[in-house]
Amino acid sequence: MSLSTKYQVDPKIPSVLPFEKMYSIQIGDRLFRLSGASISFDSPSYFTSFFGRKENESKVLTVDRSSAVFDKICSHLQGYCIRADNEYELMHLYADATYFSLQKLLKQLSEDFYYCNVGGLSFRFPQDLVAGEGNSPNYFTVAYQTTFQSPYFRGELKDVIRPPPQSPIVVKRSAKLFTDLLNALSTGRICVDNEHHRRQLLAECRYYRFLALEQKLIPHKIQTNPFTHCEEIVVALADVKKDRLSITCAGPAVYKRPFVDTKARVLVLQIDSEEASLLIHTELSFVNLLFTGATARRLYTLLSPLDGDLYESTVLEDGSVQEKLRMFVSLDECSFTLNGHETKKNWYMDFFAGGSEHTQSLNGDVIDVKLLRSQWTVNSKDQGRLWFNGVLADGVLDVAHFNRRRGFL
Repeated sequence: MSLSTKYQVDPKIPSVLPFEKMYSIQIGDRLFRLSGASISFDSPSYFTSFFGRKENESKVLTVDRSSAVFDKICSHLQGYCIRADNEYELMHLYADATYFSLQKLLKQLSEDFYYCNVGGLSFRFPQDLVAGEGNSPNYFTVAYQTTFQSPYFRGELKDVIRPPPQSPIVVKRSAKLFTDLLNALSTGRICVDNEHHRRQLLAECRYYRFLALEQKLIPHKIQTNPFTHCEEIVVALADVKKDRLSITCAGPAVYKRPFVDTKARVLVLQIDSEEASLLIHTELSFVNLLFTGATARRLYTLLSPLDGDLYESTVLEDGSVQEKLRMFVSLDECSFTLNGHETKKNWYMDFFAGGSEHTQSLNGDVIDVKLLRSQWTVNSKDQGRLWFNGVLADGVLDVAHFNRRRGFL
């Protein structure tokens, strides 16, 4: 795969050798004739150093290198734009450009395109395609910095008479997924076939360190709330970055995705976990949220500092750690589905002492509603206490209703 590049070679020719004079260079089994203008184009070099000495002006310079590789170098010296056909030819050109001290060519080879082999396929793409904030530094910037170190700068190789063989960048990853990433980077359009494909693309983004592209691939939804006239962004709990979250007393928490967002939006936090419960305290006429396990730990890390009495971590006899996080909750504007049925506003009050006759068969001081999926905004009020304001929630009261949601394979 190949894309265009913005790289430009400096066309100026310094006055090093007489422009009109022709010089003879024997490379391998072929004799090349180049003008002083062509040799001076990329100078100082091995050639200008040799032919610049008066006693060598009419001599034939003989070098035991590949004539096929030098054929392209010759075109470069004559002012043509050259491109390596693949990652292996790139390394051959780089080795000989190093050997002949051709600085313009070395600069072009190291700053123009990225060449690599991914999953058995050759790729060539412009370096500025992945040069933006968040996508750089990346796998290829680091690989090129390592690959394009002159072998003569290494202490153990300072006395070698020619560059040692250098291998190109070969990555044992999916060629198809890499093609998808390059298409997304070049067109700005994210094409995702299904959620499995999305997870694969996200894994590839993290491997290559295309972090800005990763943010665009992360599931999210942006819309304007017609009642508050504020833009909202729905993001899953696992994908929220703490340093991009802002919680103040002025309103709901806002979130600004790294590298891709220019402004912050009201965060609607989506939680997809069996570790979330809505607890209805029937005697106290009170409701709160309870998170356990990894969900509790993730929320505590994301929202800290929190009141110490809200988070509890206990080491059990078997050595495992039990984590719990309790949060204040408001369901005034929440669209709630319970046991597969949409509820009325303030439905939970029917469970309070002396509530609806339909709920009297449910015994206990605390009724545990398991939240399968839910969305929340986070507000700071009551002297800095955090409240979860329900937006959308789906919960069940018992195993039978949970099983009803299973479906068959």
